[in-house]
Amino acid sequence: MSLQAVASTKEGEVSAGTLREAIEIRRVRGQRYTVREAVAIVVPLATHDAALHADGTTFYLHASALNHGPAGTEVDPLKASVLPTHDRDRAMLAPETRKGQPGDARASVFSIGALFYELVTGESVGP
Repeated sequence: MSLQAVASTKEGEVSAGTLREAIEIRRVRGQRYTVREAVAIVVPLATHDAALHADGTTFYLHASALNHGPAGTEVDPLKASVLPTHDRDRAMLAPETRKGQPGDARASVFSIGALFYELVTGESVGP
């Protein structure tokens, strides 16, 4: 399945090469990530995020801001610098970041939990 099949969902636009794209492709197919697959994505991502936050970097952590491919999943600083437009990505944001201020490590903990939930269940944590 190509990006054209999921380029626009009722929740918003989907960018190629992002974790949001991979999630939406699986959603269209009726598939979810196994717990093992989700852990393989989330644990290295959490380690990478911790290093960014240790340097004082703040950002919006959501699936459309994550470059995803065979080499792994990493934050795209440009995409993570702005509030997401996709509904499922907005649901991943910690409540304090939804007001327009990029999040710190505490906000990333919320977002990583929301991401893990969506990977495993196929559903977002909020509306």
